[in-house]
Amino acid sequence: MLRYRKPVAMLWLVVSCVGANCEPVQPPWTRPAAASASGSQSVLTGVTRVGGRLVAIGERGLVILSDDQGRTWQQAKVPVSVTLCAVQFVDAKSGWVVGHSGVVLRTHDGGSTWTKQLDGSQIPALLSAEASASGQASVAKTAHQFEQDGPDKPLLDVMFIDAQRGWVVGGYGLILRTDNGGATWVSQMSKVDNPKGLSIYAIATDGKSTFLAGEQGYLARSDAAGNDFRKVAMPVGSSFFTMLALPGRLFVGGLGGVLLDSIDGAASWHQIKTGTDSSIVSLQSSAGRQLLVGGQGGEVMKVDLEQSDRLSTLGVSPARTLHAFTRSAGGQVLTVGFRGAIALPISETESQPTKVN
Repeated sequence: MLRYRKPVAMLWLVVSCVGANCEPVQPPWTRPAAASASGSQSVLTGVTRVGGRLVAIGERGLVILSDDQGRTWQQAKVPVSVTLCAVQFVDAKSGWVVGHSGVVLRTHDGGSTWTKQLDGSQIPALLSAEASASGQASVAKTAHQFEQDGPDKPLLDVMFIDAQRGWVVGGYGLILRTDNGGATWVSQMSKVDNPKGLSIYAIATDGKSTFLAGEQGYLARSDAAGNDFRKVAMPVGSSFFTMLALPGRLFVGGLGGVLLDSIDGAASWHQIKTGTDSSIVSLQSSAGRQLLVGGQGGEVMKVDLEQSDRLSTLGVSPARTLHAFTRSAGGQVLTVGFRGAIALPISETESQPTKVN
């Protein structure tokens, strides 16, 4: 994963001319995703399980669905063709996806169809409204910069705590909140201790506190309501790409195989040695007592949450790439990455254990 650098302002009104005829091409945040016959072999960036259904997301607005544990896939109807970055469902029907160009999508039918709730063309106005309400010149400056750059800022993670209340986070410290299921959004950048405007890659809550994790070792904590985020001192400066909050437990993973564990709400940290230099990009709990860990090089590993004294590799994707994974039926995990969706049989027989400090 790379830090999102400030691009040169982009011109999205592209024309294609044949003779004297010129037709405008829609920008990707307004152009529906093209039909693909090979969606499960395309670049995929995220996956989740919703009951018996798997929902995977990827580049060019791709959303694919499987109701048979990944054996066959169908493409969903999506109104944008930007890269999608994160997906979350709060029940079997209601879910959200976020992606590049400030896009937020919602589904009410389990992922079969999606509607757009927000895109980057609307975000500068949200920041301007916050600047007026808070009186913070820094937010006004950011709003002006976003307006100058155009709708290019990515949203990188989404977290809803119920069907109404949720947050989206992304590049350059962008954080927006909704209290009505995404019908309207407000900016919270003035409520986050992030003076450098570091990109936020992940948001999570343990029910008592809400946490933000991002580049250059950035981590911030708020109360459960997410009203005021204060920066937390971290033992490493590695960028954090993924985070998992459990009751009384918080994990963050990131660049170079870094994996940290806190049992006191981010007041102190224990570093787990993963035995890999591959960036940690996906974390999931399993059976209430195990942490499953995904490395960008394709590794799926396991840590026992009760003992936390050893980490073992369960399997490695033959594609040697992994952006995300989810547990599926039949003793498998479904990994997604540059070569699409790959079902990975996992061995519960631990191999090559790595001691944890």
